[in-house]
Amino acid sequence: MTQSPLQLGPIVLSGLELPSRMPFGGAQRLAVHRLPGGGRVIDAMGADDRDVSWTGTFIGPAAVSRARQLDSMRQAGAPVTLSWADFRRTAVISAFEPDYSAGGGLVPYSITLCLLTDTAAPAPQTNQQAAAGLTADLDETVTDAALAASVALAEAQLLAYDAFTVGSTAYTAALQATQAAASAAAATRLAAESHAAAAVAGAGTQVVAGADALSFVSNLSALGGAAASMASAGVAAARLGRVVGLL
Repeated sequence: MTQSPLQLGPIVLSGLELPSRMPFGGAQRLAVHRLPGGGRVIDAMGADDRDVSWTGTFIGPAAVSRARQLDSMRQAGAPVTLSWADFRRTAVISAFEPDYSAGGGLVPYSITLCLLTDTAAPAPQTNQQAAAGLTADLDETVTDAALAASVALAEAQLLAYDAFTVGSTAYTAALQATQAAASAAAATRLAAESHAAAAVAGAGTQVVAGADALSFVSNLSALGGAAASMASAGVAAARLGRVVGLL
């Protein structure tokens, strides 16, 4: 850093005023939605840059005035430009701690800045756009009436104002409706699997025992109904997975 001046607002730092190193980078904010059965949907919410901190020392007759200028910027809380080398960011001073020493000739300091986003964020998706994209991508329908009503309620919650703001009342309602519908879909699938197993066992027994054709056909019909219910539950799960992906 000694070869590359650093500028914070109107103040250009050099020499011992400069940090020995400058951190950058940070984390990615993630929203993790855990689905019934152990699945999960992960939404990337955007970059979360870490704070920038360093220490330095103002030297000379202007040391105190330069430190007080930075402290005034800290008190104002206004965004300022931070630039060094080929980096250029906008930041707010969250902490500035100078120490008066040597009769004001030396002022060691530490400073921390909270960085603002330096790139234009994509326009947020509206509820109407999200709902349109959801329904346009789903050709299959849920045939079970009760299950279809649960899925429809979950999808309708997406149209509520503020439904995509994590923690809002609308978001919580949409998530709860989705979880209830997912539980209904899982129960429908389990019941259908049980009915299918019973129908297969019954039909097999009747073949061996030589039962009448009417009973055999009845078991086959039950098996077909169970298969339809399982298919309906599968379609419901797919729709709900897309709903969760939007939340």
